Amino acid sequence: MLTFSSALMAQTIHIVNNTPGAAADFTSLQDAINAASTTAVDIIYIQQSPTSYGNITIDRGVTLVGRSHRETNSNYRTTLGNITIAPGASDTTINGLYFDTITGLSGSDTITNFIIKECYFRDYTISSTNLSFNNLIIQGNFIIGPNTKRIGNNVTNAIIKNNVFLHSNTLDFQSAASVIVENNIFRVYTVNNFADVRINNSSGSTLTINDCIFIGTYSGHNLINLDSGSFLINNCLTYNPTNSMSFAGSGSRTINNTIENTNPMFTDDGGLFSTTAEINHATADFSLMPGSPAIGTAIDGGDIGVVYGYDFSMMGQPKNIPYLQIESYSSTVAKGDPLTVTIKGKTN
Repeated sequence: MLTFSSALMAQTIHIVNNTPGAAADFTSLQDAINAASTTAVDIIYIQQSPTSYGNITIDRGVTLVGRSHRETNSNYRTTLGNITIAPGASDTTINGLYFDTITGLSGSDTITNFIIKECYFRDYTISSTNLSFNNLIIQGNFIIGPNTKRIGNNVTNAIIKNNVFLHSNTLDFQSAASVIVENNIFRVYTVNNFADVRINNSSGSTLTINDCIFIGTYSGHNLINLDSGSFLINNCLTYNPTNSMSFAGSGSRTINNTIENTNPMFTDDGGLFSTTAEINHATADFSLMPGSPAIGTAIDGGDIGVVYGYDFSMMGQPKNIPYLQIESYSSTVAKGDPLTVTIKGKTN
């Protein structure tokens, strides 16, 4: 008890801002990580900036909190390059960031309690030669790009939940065990016949996928390819505005209670059904309209889709973190007159 209290007391909050002239503890995010405690889980708040914070390596437990991953004005995002997970990175949380890739570095260690939430990124490879992961959570993210998303090399107890996978994606499960894949949206847009949703499972155990929505946006997107391994598909929904979608592939599969070729009826799809690469994050709302076939048809009697049981953020604003929002301001004032600005504090 005393040891736990001592660790909490040792926790430090660091502020990082690379905007010239800004008051902060660090201008470099990597410097802030290097200065963080190796025994307590320090919190690093990374301010929005039009300039990327570049590539980083995480080799200790830290909590990285950005402002947002998808503001309408990119100046208000918190942007990084590539993230490398190194030995020692247990008890890390990454939240509210816009970055390129995240990859496990080769090294001998077991990373426990690693969380990626409310982020926007292109690819991940949670695997390496000797680096193992236990208790991995990937939740509430937008994950983009055409490359493989790989969970492999001794990953146990992984949760992939409430994410939106945009573009043509392949989920690849190698030596992963005890994996939960549920309440995700998988959407492809590439205009060709080879950009279907693809999921590989070479883990040796059955991969269960519950309460997910699969969307194609072109007439050629008619397959959800379960390319290898064993699958159990429960209570999912498929939809393509211009074609039907069905499960295929060489993997063995059992499919229960799937709603095929049916519009999920989002409150605002934000262009999710279009053939463009991006969606409109400012207007999109993936909650379900009354009468949606996805309401009440999940495996536990709840709803299919990303918002069920989770406060999904389209803009990637971290939960329970207050931020300032300008409500109104004087458009013009005479010289010497006061400028009136109304500022509101808000938290998700």
